[in-house]
Amino acid sequence: MQHLKKPFNWQGWKKEDLPRLEAHSAAKLNVLRDYVEEYIAILCARSFGVERFRLTVVDGFSGGGIYEGNEMGSPLVLIKAVETAEARLNHFGRVKQINVECDFHFVDEKKSSVDCLRHQLETSGYKERMDKSIFLHCGPFDTKYSTIVDHIKKRHAKGGARVIFFLDQCGYSQINPKVLNQISQDLGNKVEFIINFAIKWLEEYIGDNKTFRTVFSKLGLDEIVTADKLIELKNQNRGDWKYFVESQIGPAYKAASGMEFFSPFYIEPADRHRGYWLLHLAPHERARAAMLDVHWRHANSHRHFGNAGLDMLAFKADSNPTGYFDGMSFNDLTRETAKVRLSEDFARAIRNSHADGISFNELRDTYANRTIANGKLMQEIISDLATQSEVTVSGPKGCPKRGQKINGGDLIFPCSQLMLFSQKIKK
Repeated sequence: MQHLKKPFNWQGWKKEDLPRLEAHSAAKLNVLRDYVEEYIAILCARSFGVERFRLTVVDGFSGGGIYEGNEMGSPLVLIKAVETAEARLNHFGRVKQINVECDFHFVDEKKSSVDCLRHQLETSGYKERMDKSIFLHCGPFDTKYSTIVDHIKKRHAKGGARVIFFLDQCGYSQINPKVLNQISQDLGNKVEFIINFAIKWLEEYIGDNKTFRTVFSKLGLDEIVTADKLIELKNQNRGDWKYFVESQIGPAYKAASGMEFFSPFYIEPADRHRGYWLLHLAPHERARAAMLDVHWRHANSHRHFGNAGLDMLAFKADSNPTGYFDGMSFNDLTRETAKVRLSEDFARAIRNSHADGISFNELRDTYANRTIANGKLMQEIISDLATQSEVTVSGPKGCPKRGQKINGGDLIFPCSQLMLFSQKIKK
């Protein structure tokens, strides 16, 4: 009988007895790598005169940093992603080279994991950075985060902190959203969280029973969404447990954590075995945009349970029911479906709610949490609506728009309203 290795167990690392990197964990690491690179690129894209970008990355469940076959774990993936992002920024014709100064905090409750990680970092060329810009913490995350927050506050005493927490929890009750709220407030509301939830327990437990109610209460969301609400939804057969999580627990977690923007989508490896829920919480739209770009880039392994139009999490009788039961991939078919549905929805929203005009940036921020569209798709939709005479687009001061490309400051009006706006400008 073949010996099955325990996942995330680094006790035998000195004998090179390492855990195997499973497909769902590899998919997660791809998301972390791509997101960090995308995030830094977006925030530094227009800062051509800036010589320094300061960032702190916290991995709350870091593991030992290495898997069987010399596969990198999240700590090295994150460090390499920052290095790659910096190299790309400096490669593309910057007037001044930019230095991405990133502190890393890696937390794991098992001493064997922390010892293995320290060895891996020291032998991978990072020995000089240990305890200077790379810090290891042994213990549960909920006993270590306050020390990390204090360190970050000292480092960013003058403000301007950019902090990302990666919380890859194995259970469902290790990260209370009120803790995230407190961390965010302590760090000036400039923190974002990427949380990997092992939440398949809902499929087994959801129902009118003591076990489900007890387990669900540990999420700390009772004041926003109740167990009774989830049980009612299941009884109405409005989708499977993944839709319940995305449409009910996702917004509740966002509200309890106090974060303004979120994306509550799923990651499934190619074999669709042991997928997971990836909840991204951020204080600004640019961070959500970076995560949406990653979802669309990975296409078939990333899924949304809901509909393709506005109010993406709402149950709509006229929507394709497979979106609620089986989900939809972030592929070309979903993109075209979303484009059709969102064209109708945005035309209606602009006509009914923005008669006096709205800038593209405001439109994007206002509706960001309600759609699976990234910025590029939203630009295409508005451009198409202008071509179809559903809306009219002008420059920031009401001047006629040259070209079809939609820019952030461009103003969008229902067709009949642009002339009235222009007259007001002249007066």
